[in-house]
Amino acid sequence: MGNPLTSQSFLQRRLQYLLLLRGLAVTAQLVALLLMARVFELALPWLPVGLIISTLMVYTGFTWYRARHSAAADDAAIFRQLLVDVAALSALVYFTGGSVNPFITLFLLPITFAAATLRPYFAWPIALVAISAYTLLMFFNRPLMEAVHQHGEGFSLHLWGMWYGFIISAALLVYFIGRVGHALRERDRLLAAAREDALRADQLIAMGTLATGTAHELGTPLATMAVLVHDMETEQHNNTEMHDNLLCLREQIDRCKNVLARLAVNTGQLQADSGQRLPVDQYLDEVIAEWRELRTDIGIDVDWAGESPAPVIIADRTLTQALMNVLNNSADAGAEQVSLLVDWTDDSLRLTVIDDGSGLEREARAHAGAIPYSSKPAGEGLGLGLFLARVTLQRFGGRLEIDNHAGGGTRVDIELPLKPILAAT
Repeated sequence: MGNPLTSQSFLQRRLQYLLLLRGLAVTAQLVALLLMARVFELALPWLPVGLIISTLMVYTGFTWYRARHSAAADDAAIFRQLLVDVAALSALVYFTGGSVNPFITLFLLPITFAAATLRPYFAWPIALVAISAYTLLMFFNRPLMEAVHQHGEGFSLHLWGMWYGFIISAALLVYFIGRVGHALRERDRLLAAAREDALRADQLIAMGTLATGTAHELGTPLATMAVLVHDMETEQHNNTEMHDNLLCLREQIDRCKNVLARLAVNTGQLQADSGQRLPVDQYLDEVIAEWRELRTDIGIDVDWAGESPAPVIIADRTLTQALMNVLNNSADAGAEQVSLLVDWTDDSLRLTVIDDGSGLEREARAHAGAIPYSSKPAGEGLGLGLFLARVTLQRFGGRLEIDNHAGGGTRVDIELPLKPILAAT
């Protein structure tokens, strides 16, 4: 399920944003220093400035490497990185004019970053440290303005520097806050989806508990019915038609008992069907054959379009039940014929089920598969088939989409990644 931003990956990306922001800010400062040296002919202290910038960039590269090969950074790690930024900026501003340096406004960047991404417990200390550094730089610094006044351009330099610093600060803030805001919105969306998945999981747990109790309760009446049918078969052995009907009834009772027995054994387990390894085409052929035995009144055409040889998978019973539910839903929609298009690659399986039934009404299209929903009259359906099928496919990383077919009837599209069920080679 994909994807892309989780809470953990957001924390990782937060550190990456900070390092990117640092790199852009340092680059902008280098450009400004070069312009000051070339255009305004200032004699800058390149040795300490170069040492500070080089040390900061090496540290940034080291942190980036660690961020890509370690766990996501917590608030304390981000706090330490911001302290490094404040210290480096303080050192640079100290050697380049102190508080009269227009780039002193860059102290706003770590403050903004801390306010946007950290808890107040960490954000306020960053603000206090930055304010303290600004205040100290007003009194302790290496002045540059004397050299500027010798050229008569001090005020011009200050104005241009303030303008350039404002542009850099504004651009970086808009870019950064926009990216973080997008990441936060994406995380909120994923959290909402996770809550919906949790609600569906709760529904499944409730249904699983109910199914186990129902299996236990139905065992006794089915056993009683089996005994009675056996006695009736003995009594009606001369009545061929009645005997055949009773035989069919006994077979159906036995089928129900077998289904309930499997349910009682497998409830709460996610297991493969005896761990059987099958090529995906053979697996699907067996699913279709099993369905044909149950729905002898419905025709089915199968179009195979996958590559050969087909990938080998572990035949999972829950997946079989999901596919059976989809086929049964098509059959229950008043269809007389079902078309199944099967296509696969080494990585994914795609199924398209089209029936010639009456199609879906608007309400059914909105709810079918998303929640337990049935468009049948009360008492004739529980509406669990497509819901369980979609939940099962999502558990394997797949998806199920249902809509009306352009040529009439209903169309169900299934896409399933094969990686979770591929057999080990």
